[in-house]
Amino acid sequence: MSRLMPTKLLHSTLLVILIAAVAPSLVMAAARHQSTEFAATLEIYAEGVEVRRAETEQWIAVTGRAVVAAGDSIRTDATGEAMIIWFDDGTLVELRPNTEIVINAFNGDPDGDQFIIETQVLLGQVFNNVAHLINQDSRYTVVTPTMQAAVRGTTFGIDVQADAQSTIAVGAGIVAVSQGEDEQQVEAGFWLRASVPVQTALAPSAPATDSESTADSPPDDGGEVESLVVVALSDPLPFSEAGDDPILNDLIAGVAQTCAGTIDSPSSSPVRVYNFPAESAGLVGTAALDQPIEILAQLADGSWVEVAWNGEIGWLPNQNARLDEACRANLPIVTGESPLPIPLRMQ
Repeated sequence: MSRLMPTKLLHSTLLVILIAAVAPSLVMAAARHQSTEFAATLEIYAEGVEVRRAETEQWIAVTGRAVVAAGDSIRTDATGEAMIIWFDDGTLVELRPNTEIVINAFNGDPDGDQFIIETQVLLGQVFNNVAHLINQDSRYTVVTPTMQAAVRGTTFGIDVQADAQSTIAVGAGIVAVSQGEDEQQVEAGFWLRASVPVQTALAPSAPATDSESTADSPPDDGGEVESLVVVALSDPLPFSEAGDDPILNDLIAGVAQTCAGTIDSPSSSPVRVYNFPAESAGLVGTAALDQPIEILAQLADGSWVEVAWNGEIGWLPNQNARLDEACRANLPIVTGESPLPIPLRMQ
């Protein structure tokens, strides 16, 4: 999640993760919709997060919660962690420490469910959770070095090293990863790596002496240097073949780590799910005893937990969420500020 990659490298080879069928008709279809710029919610899990606003040079430290939009850059230091929540259906991206990304685009049709999200990962680890896309014109794009991938709804982690090596691990769904004409289908439980582009230069030969010259000598090429960029895209391999590779083990742990829980109610009555952690808050709905939930985060004092529930993000009092204590101990800490519309519509 030096922090910046060489500009020349970023421009030469990019990883694009496209959510939707990749076809020329995508661009034409998207153009038919009225496009509105949106903004997302940036939740800070651990201090050490900075934002650089579009068309500015200054990095600003942020805590708690912030709003981010197209053109903004977000980076975390050695302790910082954050999450960008795109939609309240659980479509989000987590930024781990020592990560930097840029939001290239976040827009869509305000009267429908079509959207375009594009982020660029410069360095570090990100974990994406993308809800199944109903609108075939929607695209979710991640740009990093050396690969291209396409999915329709999945959970996957990406790691980008300082030398631009890119690794992807898929926890759910299928990701089509490609580099040039080489394409691989990466299923859940598999990983793939694209090596760093290697610049190979053929140095000019020293001019031959008269005694070395023969009729069979090749013609002088004038000392020109030929350049060749080589990108190696590995075959998908199962998680069991990650070995002791620390990058892969981090990614696998990230995509496999879920905090599944169930609704608990001492009185067996329906449990209220709120839109922020206070009983005076608005209701997202009600949940029945033993209903499955995915728990995303918690307040620092553990009194409330943030959950993905019935296609939305909500809050439950701690006593109404039954989950494994080991998982609870590792939940991210958030501030639980008053909710913002997700996504925000830029005026």
